[in-house]
Amino acid sequence: MIGQIRDLKITTLAENSVIPRYLGQWGLSFLLELVDIKGNNRKIVFDTGTHKESLFHNIKELKRI
Repeated sequence: MIGQIRDLKITTLAENSVIPRYLGQWGLSFLLELVDIKGNNRKIVFDTGTHKESLFHNIKELKRI
């Protein structure tokens, strides 16, 4: 269980826009990177997309930045 959050970063992994180097898809995928009140780092993928290929492709592209 996650209680209070000290810090939160949200990265869009996939959505229906297509921009250079990234694939679009119906649905929405986010990477939530947070630090809880105890200082624990956590990562959560929130994915409502329809194709895992777009999600994984975009994650690989984001690692190159």
